[in-house]
Amino acid sequence: MKVPYLTKKHIEALAVELAKDKIFYNSEIMWQEKHARLKDYCRQANDSFNENKFDEIILDTVNKKLVKMKLNIQLENLTQYIK
Repeated sequence: MKVPYLTKKHIEALAVELAKDKIFYNSEIMWQEKHARLKDYCRQANDSFNENKFDEIILDTVNKKLVKMKLNIQLENLTQYIK
């Protein structure tokens, strides 16, 4: 089966979505398997696929999401005293 071509933007979007899964998946093993399958797919879909960049996007997105979630929780804790 021929894999459809993915552009750099497609691959970046997949990395961001996979990062969201990393935060919310209950099973690290399931996430690792999905990560491996998606990297294999991207390798087949684009000869210039950069695994390190893909993983950097995931890590950066996870870190940003966790900081935002932490700030939202802190904000919620502060606003409960204002009401």
